[in-house]
Amino acid sequence: MSRAAHPSPPPFAHTRRSHRQGRDAAVVARFTELYQQQRLRIDDVIAQLATEFFLTPRTIGRILKRRPAAPSLSTAPTSISRPN
Repeated sequence: MSRAAHPSPPPFAHTRRSHRQGRDAAVVARFTELYQQQRLRIDDVIAQLATEFFLTPRTIGRILKRRPAAPSLSTAPTSISRPN
């Protein structure tokens, strides 16, 4: 009795994931630059990142929360509010 081979994932699946991981790493690096080196306020940093990366502030917050190992996040507030 032979086993049917599992279908392979579409070729773009790994590309999409790696693109997102690269984008997230760039967001975290830029966050570190703006927040720790240029000493901008957290709400200003998130607004600028949202503009630069064409993402919502909520998505920026999710990216930053997923990266707890980044040294810049140890001083960041845990709650991020939406700008008015």
